[in-house]
Amino acid sequence: MSSPNYRPHSIESSAEIDIHSVAKHVVYEQYISHYLQTSYANPNIPQANIAFINAASSKQSLSPSQDERRYDDSAVRMIRSAESASDLINFKRQQNNIRKRFTLNAQYYFLQTNRDDNQLLKKVLLDQDLIENRQRQIIQVEGAFNEKVDKIVAEVLAHNKAGRAIFILDQCDWSYVPFEKIRYIFSKLPKAEVIMTFATDWLLHHISKQDHFLQAYARSGLQQVLPVQQLIEIKQESKYWRGIIQYYLHKNILNLCGAAYFTPFFIKTSSANQSFWLLHLSMHEKARDVMTSLHWEKHNQFAHALGRGINMFGYDPLDQTQNADVQRIVSQPEYKFDDYDKELSIQTILGELPLILDKYKKGIRFEELYRIVANHTPATMSMIKDVLGRLIAHKEITVTTAKNRERRKASSIQKDDVIRMSFQLTLFLPTPSMSKLALI
Repeated sequence: MSSPNYRPHSIESSAEIDIHSVAKHVVYEQYISHYLQTSYANPNIPQANIAFINAASSKQSLSPSQDERRYDDSAVRMIRSAESASDLINFKRQQNNIRKRFTLNAQYYFLQTNRDDNQLLKKVLLDQDLIENRQRQIIQVEGAFNEKVDKIVAEVLAHNKAGRAIFILDQCDWSYVPFEKIRYIFSKLPKAEVIMTFATDWLLHHISKQDHFLQAYARSGLQQVLPVQQLIEIKQESKYWRGIIQYYLHKNILNLCGAAYFTPFFIKTSSANQSFWLLHLSMHEKARDVMTSLHWEKHNQFAHALGRGINMFGYDPLDQTQNADVQRIVSQPEYKFDDYDKELSIQTILGELPLILDKYKKGIRFEELYRIVANHTPATMSMIKDVLGRLIAHKEITVTTAKNRERRKASSIQKDDVIRMSFQLTLFLPTPSMSKLALI
C-alpha cells in the first residue's frame, strides 16, 4: 500500500531517490523561494516570523537513481531555499539603496518516525553546518505527524501570532495523513499553506473490499464522502474509470481539507510509470496563483486530466450542484501545461468567461472573479488577465478603477477594479469547436 519514493536503507547505507522525488523537491524549494520573495517584497517589512514544517525528510543525502551526484536531504534543501530567498530580498534592497535589511526568523520542524532517523538527520545538519544560527531554530520531532500536529500548531502560534507556516506532507502511504488534520491546521492557522503528495496511482491499483484497503481508506477520511462501493462500481462500469475516480477525488479532497484554494495537478515523468498528485492547499488566492505558475514553469513534469478552461470539473463555477459530463471531461487528451495547452486554455476561457460576467449586471471586482474561478481552472491569474485584455480590445467588457477610470491594459488590472460586460455578447460565444484565428 505504500508508494516507495525511497529505497530501504540503514544509517550506514546510502539510498537512491527516484525522478518523481527530484521533481517535487524542486517545486518545494522554488515555492518557498517565491513565497518569501513575494510576501516580503515591501521594503517596509523588516522581518519574517515563519515556520516550515517538513514531514518529508528523505533521511540523508541521496543520489538520484539516474545520476551519480549526491542529492541533499529535503531538510537541507528547505533551509537553503528559505535562506537563499532571504539573501535575494536583501540583495534587491541593496540594489535599490534601501538601508533597512530583511531578517528571516524561521522555525524548522523536521519529523522522523524513529530515533535512528532523527540521529541521522542531526548528523546531516551538523555536517552541513546548519545547526547554529540565531535566526534559525531547528526542532527535530520524533513521531508520526498525526500525533504531533496539535503541539506543532500551538508552538507555531506561540512563535508568530500571524500563524505563518508552510507544511510539506510528503507521506509514503496515501492514507498516512488524514484530511481532518489538514482541516485542523487551517482552522488554527488561516495563513498556513499545505503542500502534500497523494499517491493516486497506488490507491487506484489497490481498490478492493479487502480489509487492508478498507482500513486504510477509512483512515484517510475519504470513505465518508466517497464510499468504496462507489469506486468499485465506477471501475466495473466505465473504461474511463481511472479518470472518473480521479475527478471525484479532486472534488472531495478540497472539501475534506477545509482549504479555500488548491492546485489539483500531478507529477508525471517520462521515466516513471506511476504518477501522484502534488496538492497545494491554502486560504489565499495569491498563494494558489504562485503554485499554479510553478506548474506552468515546470510543464515537462506536471499534467492533469480534467478540463482546459474555467470549468475543468465540467460544471459552471457559479452552480456546482449541476451534474457534470464527467466522461467527456476525463476522455480529453492529457493537459501538459505547455504552450499549446496555454493557448487552448485562453481560447476556451474566452468563450466561457463572458457567460459568467454577464450574470453580474452591476459588475464584479477582479478579486471576486478570480476567487470564483481559481479552483476550476489550470489557468494562472496572468492568463485570466490576458483573456480580459482580449475582451477589452474587442470592446466586450469595460474595466474601471475605484476612481472610475477606465483600464486599457490587462496587465494593469488591480484586485479592486470592476469588470462589466458591454451591452451584449457579440464575438466570444462558446461553440463546440472555436476557431483559433477568430480568437487571437
